Amino acid sequence: MNVKLIGKHEKDSRACRDGLALTLNELMAEDKSIVYVDCDLMGCINTKQLVKNYPDRAFEAGIAEGNAAGVAAGLAATDERLVPYGAMTATFYTGTGCLLCPSVLYLALTMFF
Repeated sequence: MNVKLIGKHEKDSRACRDGLALTLNELMAEDKSIVYVDCDLMGCINTKQLVKNYPDRAFEAGIAEGNAAGVAAGLAATDERLVPYGAMTATFYTGTGCLLCPSVLYLALTMFF
């Protein structure tokens, strides 16, 4: 795994969310293969600038963490050059029933009908 350090790495008092937004903005400027999938968090984690700067590579999935993960996985699976990043609330993403049941039920429906 290659780790690329960006910036001067001096201590500052900015919030972590600012670091995320600024770093993603820098990475997306340098690398056209990076895409960003968001779960209605752009206002609170300051990633609105990504949609403004990269409207073709920053996506809003709404308040649907499972869908956002699916979109990111689909982007990565359909084009090996794409590198998806995402931001989601873990509390909502771990709703196993919300994610597992539709998948299992869809499989059951296709097997029996």
